[in-house]
Amino acid sequence: MSNGINIKMTLDFANIEAYMDQNWEKAMLKAAMRVHRGVTRALSGGRSGKLYKVPGTKAKYYKASRPGESPASRLGHLRTSYKYLVKGKGMDAIGYVGSPLDYSHYLEYGTYKMAPRPHLKVAFKNADADVKKIFKDFYK
Repeated sequence: MSNGINIKMTLDFANIEAYMDQNWEKAMLKAAMRVHRGVTRALSGGRSGKLYKVPGTKAKYYKASRPGESPASRLGHLRTSYKYLVKGKGMDAIGYVGSPLDYSHYLEYGTYKMAPRPHLKVAFKNADADVKKIFKDFYK
């Protein structure tokens, strides 16, 4: 065929793999950031538990959380302790959201003396649709 069109297709697997690895890491970072934003929101705002006097003051009070409600924040240490990061490279990347404070675990799951004040599970549940969309977009 002298008047025909010749098309040659080649797949550059190295570039495809690099592209997927880079975008997977970006998707993982976006997902971790979304959950982090959710946990800081869960740890903000008013609560509906008991009213307690602020130690060392005469007339200052704060409202605690009730069982099953996200923890009340008096000073904001728990809220600011939560961080996010992505470990690993490419398709092996894993996103983490957590707090180094021991009492974050006790608040989340409760103790034998205190009912749970879930906040991280709440953040994951609230971020579920957004995280699914992030990874759905990854495969487009």
